[in-house]
Amino acid sequence: MAARPCYKEKAEAIIKAYMEADEQADWTCSECGEVNEGQFALCWNCGASSPTE
Repeated sequence: MAARPCYKEKAEAIIKAYMEADEQADWTCSECGEVNEGQFALCWNCGASSPTE
């Protein structure tokens, strides 16, 4: 079932805003130098916290 054409533009804007807000920059661990994806709070290599934690 497709969205009504009158709601298409608003729905696309909501989805775009959600996707952009969810993106987080990759970060480099200050303990071991490993590059981690932004969604991770801990370094996958050594377990150190991200700089934002």
